[in-house]
Amino acid sequence: MIITNFNQRLGETISWCLSQEIIGELSEDKSIVHRRMMNRQGAELVGKAYRMLLPYERAGWISRWLASKKIRQASETRREGEKLMATADVGSIVPPLRHQLRSEVLRLFAQSLAELGSDHAAIVDQVAEARSHALRESDKVSKSESSDLCSGRLLLYAPEENLADGAAEYVSFGFFDVDNVPPWDTWVTMFGKYLVSWVPPQLFQLVQEGLDVNPEQCILWADDPSVSREPIGRALSEVFTKVA
Repeated sequence: MIITNFNQRLGETISWCLSQEIIGELSEDKSIVHRRMMNRQGAELVGKAYRMLLPYERAGWISRWLASKKIRQASETRREGEKLMATADVGSIVPPLRHQLRSEVLRLFAQSLAELGSDHAAIVDQVAEARSHALRESDKVSKSESSDLCSGRLLLYAPEENLADGAAEYVSFGFFDVDNVPPWDTWVTMFGKYLVSWVPPQLFQLVQEGLDVNPEQCILWADDPSVSREPIGRALSEVFTKVA
């Protein structure tokens, strides 16, 4: 990660996002709220089952036989969760914030990120370049190239680890899409397997709701302790230390 380039990208991302209306709280019909809660409960059960079964995914038959009771319980938990999610049918609910922070001017460059075999780094670079050009054209060029987060937080998304179950999309009201991708206006850069995004403070709670129902943890906060020892954790720490 080139520090100067990252700081420029971050500044432009923040300027672009803050120039738009950002809605973080919504009121919905009670029946919709109930369906969302039911879907969340189901997603949490499916996530629990996923974590229970993960250690046995590549285990030999003996290990699976010895853990047969636990595997059976996990399968029952998953079925219960899937039944709740099917009853909730949140797929028929249009996420109210689906278009927020997804500018039309960037859509053409961004929409293929989740496609199998796509060049994630090239796509994010194209989005950043198009955004930078649009900022210059609108005279809204960021005057800051520091790593000041403007009260926001950095979010990480690992495209290759995504299960695309749609749970995060519904509980976040559409901040995440069905592939768990954060809105392209917030994209800063790719580093290794992670897409780094900036989240404005108004959306912290909605993002956290999405993280809570994401079993494979392909989305997480950049300041999560589990990231600190990864290359991206060390790189981000270096960026913020050098400008402190």
